[in-house]
Amino acid sequence: QQAGEPQPRAPGSNRQAEHAQQIPPAQQRPQFKLQAKITGLERTGKKDPVLRFDVHTNLPAFRTTQYRDVRRLHSEFVKLGQHLISANPEALVPAVPPPVTAAGAGTDEDENRVKAMIQRWFNYVCSNETLMRDDEMVLFVESDFGYSPLVKMKQPATGVRRKILKQFAPPPDDTPELADARPTVKLFYLGTMDAGHKVDKMVKARRGLGLAESDYGVKLSSMHVQEPHPGLANAYKKLGRVIQ
Repeated sequence: QQAGEPQPRAPGSNRQAEHAQQIPPAQQRPQFKLQAKITGLERTGKKDPVLRFDVHTNLPAFRTTQYRDVRRLHSEFVKLGQHLISANPEALVPAVPPPVTAAGAGTDEDENRVKAMIQRWFNYVCSNETLMRDDEMVLFVESDFGYSPLVKMKQPATGVRRKILKQFAPPPDDTPELADARPTVKLFYLGTMDAGHKVDKMVKARRGLGLAESDYGVKLSSMHVQEPHPGLANAYKKLGRVIQ
């Protein structure tokens, strides 16, 4: 055989190539998504604020793919979060952020912070494969007159019932690591709960101290009226303003 001549193909190779070309490519599994974007916050005095958001999805449970200007109260977000926590124990659902921040209700900074925190919570819930398929997510978005969970959560045991249940051994755990970590988690839970109570007491004490100092500053500033000495009267006035 001379150089440059084509190599003879094995019999049946052309048929195999043609058959491979006729086989359609494997259909890819559709990737479902649920996206929500906070677009606004409406607050009237000290009432429950209203959050506005848009939703885009390709999940088959929804009636359409786009929802514009959906309005829900912050308390309705809390109801949804409580349902997701109780109905999906396999998913770690974060708590819904509070409706007001330390910046003070009614300020632009407070509005931006609240919208950013709710958006972060929304992003986590909508990106979780388990949470995004929950039936309550459809009801939360598509409900026309507010939202209220259809599935009632089981009330936690309290009082005598709780004392009776605590007498029994805890349910067995299939994972030895989780079973061994149960005492540590319980101690951590009790410690954080005790720390939370102490922080609340400290906040109340500091709030009372601030009110007392402000009242003391007002009374000290009012002493300049009865003081005949101009320099001392001016000092009372300035010192009272500083303490306030």
